[in-house]
Amino acid sequence: MFCPTLDAVQCGFRYTSMNFHDHLLFFIFGYGSVGMFKDCIGTMVLTNESSTHGDLILTSKYCLDSGTMQNVKVLPSYMSADYLNSYGLGVQKIIFPAERQSWKRLNLPYNFALLRLSAMLPVSTMVTPVCLPAAHIQIPRNSPCYLPKTTYNVHQGFSDPFRFTRMPRFWCTAMSKEIIITPGINFCAVLHVSSLHEYNALFAQIHTSLFEGAPLLCLHQDKFYQVGIFDWLKIFKDNYTRPIALFSRVAAITPLIEQAIVNNISSEHNSFLSWIEF
Repeated sequence: MFCPTLDAVQCGFRYTSMNFHDHLLFFIFGYGSVGMFKDCIGTMVLTNESSTHGDLILTSKYCLDSGTMQNVKVLPSYMSADYLNSYGLGVQKIIFPAERQSWKRLNLPYNFALLRLSAMLPVSTMVTPVCLPAAHIQIPRNSPCYLPKTTYNVHQGFSDPFRFTRMPRFWCTAMSKEIIITPGINFCAVLHVSSLHEYNALFAQIHTSLFEGAPLLCLHQDKFYQVGIFDWLKIFKDNYTRPIALFSRVAAITPLIEQAIVNNISSEHNSFLSWIEF
């Protein structure tokens, strides 16, 4: 069922269609008393563009409960949930930040988790890793950025994404005292709308959307880079102030992700991380 591996698929591969992001995303499903439920969004991460397979998914620390991760299934978003039992992949290891107080001293984002899948997935035009931001890559603030749009309905995929514009720290903090931004750890972006009619339509969709683990994907040099992981959304009471989202900064944890990809994370050198193996 998985598409055959292609030799020349680059990270962040861009389709011309507006459904550009489907091939970059995964759904993470859990099982509870009510049966199967769709709980989070994730992305595949790789460090080597010549890699033909991957097994590491980046998502939110708050995705599901780590105690029930052994019952979790991960599925590429292009596949219907009807195929979950046949093609959904289990999780064999979770890596996530340890206790928050000790983590604060590192000046790194706290909201992330890495899921190592039970099997390798072939990279293709339908299952493509995102590009990771690095210190030497400067993505302009005015680059178009997108947040995936889906609902909690297990049988619903993605529709046209929300578009966000990254903003300076001072702009966002001036809009609300609730917005606290720590340089290097998180950043803010404002919902892009072109009319009041569009705002009302998007506002209605926000309340039914699944955001946990959602990546902020920014287009740079014709590739999609994951610059952030969704933290929370500030919605204002009036109809004139656009919602502002806060994101954990992925560039700050790129070195940790790269270590995890090559299985080079150990408790001896990374006591600030926790992991569970199944």
